[in-house]
Amino acid sequence: MTLGDKVQAQRHRLFRRAAELGNVSAACRGAGISRSLYYELKGRLVRYGPYGLHPKRAEGGRGGLPHSITSSSVGSWPRPTTMST
Repeated sequence: MTLGDKVQAQRHRLFRRAAELGNVSAACRGAGISRSLYYELKGRLVRYGPYGLHPKRAEGGRGGLPHSITSSSVGSWPRPTTMST
């Protein structure tokens, strides 16, 4: 089970706990999250189903150049001008 899968399962437990208690504030307090995050996750659950609770992947991956920039295109960029004194 990956970390993302564990986070997704924890979020499912949060919704079950809120339903059991009938109290969103108490469930969020017990999970250590804000109610605004709860409602954001609830919106993702309604919109995307169970997969909406899986954490989002960060934009751009792990550093490096974005996919649209290649080393060959960098060479065609204009060189900065130097200021003369």
